[in-house]
Formats: sequence, structure tokens, C-alpha cells
Amino acid sequence: ELHGNMNLEKCPKCDAKYLRDYDTEGNRKHYTGRRCDKPSCRGRLKDSIINFGEDLPEDELNKALDHAGKADLCLVLGSSLSVTPATDIPERVVENKQKLVIGNLQRTPFHKNATLNIHAFSDVIMQGVMQRLNIPIPPWILRRRVHITCSQDLNNENQKRILIEGRDPNNPDIPFTLFDNIEIIVNQKVIQKLIHQPFAFDLSDCDQQSITIRLHFFGHYNEIPFDLTYANLSNISNNEQFYLLYNPIEGQWRKVTGSDE
Repeated sequence: ELHGNMNLEKCPKCDAKYLRDYDTEGNRKHYTGRRCDKPSCRGRLKDSIINFGEDLPEDELNKALDHAGKADLCLVLGSSLSVTPATDIPERVVENKQKLVIGNLQRTPFHKNATLNIHAFSDVIMQGVMQRLNIPIPPWILRRRVHITCSQDLNNENQKRILIEGRDPNNPDIPFTLFDNIEIIVNQKVIQKLIHQPFAFDLSDCDQQSITIRLHFFGHYNEIPFDLTYANLSNISNNEQFYLLYNPIEGQWRKVTGSDE
């Protein structure tokens, strides 16, 4: 992600990362107004967006150049190819005498260096590529990773604390702000509504009543709420991690244990 990620915040003090299901863009100095969750840090968070005139992230650029050095084909879609150092990536492919294919509605500075120039929309080009490769284009599925922990209250043997967190589907170490709010329903009655992180609450297992944890998302993809239903408190795992897959066309969630199921 050479030009950053509008959903990613970083802590310059401890290097922690936080994904959000909303635009994190801050002020001109990139501060978002939020702070690092770590009690030992509490540094001021910054967005990860690269504005015009700012340096690209060194690690990301080096990775891109390394891949370019190994590539036998570079497919460029929709880039003007006029701003350095991003233009160094296809240039390295050309220097290695490998194939460069450019998809753009207009000519680019690399027009004469390209093995092939395609003047068409990126979607049309990718549909053609997938057709030539005989690979069907799958429907887009929203992936969410949820982590639930249930721990015993040291002062009350009948009470437990439940913590619900979102995590990056590709990296469980990165927190992901997924939920707008969470409702706790016991015996079909809403007893608590959580609207701020951390989404943690206490429950007593004295009555052995049914429990529903209703997850409400931000709705950017018209997601419906998802219910986690348990016969009683003892059925909530001490440590559970799973994926929720949402098909926006069908409007349905599916709970799975692996991200690729």
C-alpha cells in the first residue's frame, strides 16, 4: 500500500496499528484525535495516508521494488505513471527486459516502453484477463474476524467477563474496529447496549438463561446485525476466534472457522 490505507491508524510512539471500519483521515499533520489503546503508551494516533509531496513508506516501497526485480510481467492499471518514486517500479521491470503491460484510457510516459498498451477501463481489462486465464471471477465477500474471550471474575465465582474484539482478517495481532454497537440479550430481553470500545460486559450464570450477543456493524455494505446465541453462559468459550463472511448481494452472514471456507 504505497499511498497508505484510509482505514489504518498508526502509533508513532510504539508502532502499534489499528484498523477501523471508517475513514481515519486526520488533520494536515495526520493526527486523528484518537490515542493508542496500550496503557503504557497512549500515544497520539496518526492516519497512514500519504499526501501529495510526502515520502512513500520506505518498507512498502522496498517490497514493491523487490517484487518488480523478480517479475517477468508487470500489469499497470489506471496509473498516470508520472510521479516518482512509484514509477521506479515498472521502470525496474523494463530495465530487466521483462514485459510491461499498461492499461489506461490515455497515453503514459511509458507508452513506448510497454510490451502492450490497452486503452480501456480497468474492469474491462481484468475481465478479459480472467477470461483468457479461464478463471471465474468470484463474488465479492466481506470478511470479518471476531475474537471472543470469557474469563472468570476472581471476586464472584458465578460471574464472568466477556470481551468482544474485531481483528484484521489477515493479521490477528492488529485490532479492527468493526462494531457500531453490541446488544446483550438475556432471555429475549435487551439488558445492555455497548456503544464504546472495549466491548466488555459481565454476566452471572446463576439463572442459566439463554444469551444472545447481537453485533451491529457500521453498515457501509448494508450489513445486517449478526446474532451469537448461547443456551447459557457456560456455553460461551473461554477463547473463541472465528470469521464472519457477508455477501452483500444475498444480504446474509455466514460464520466459519477459517477465512477461506
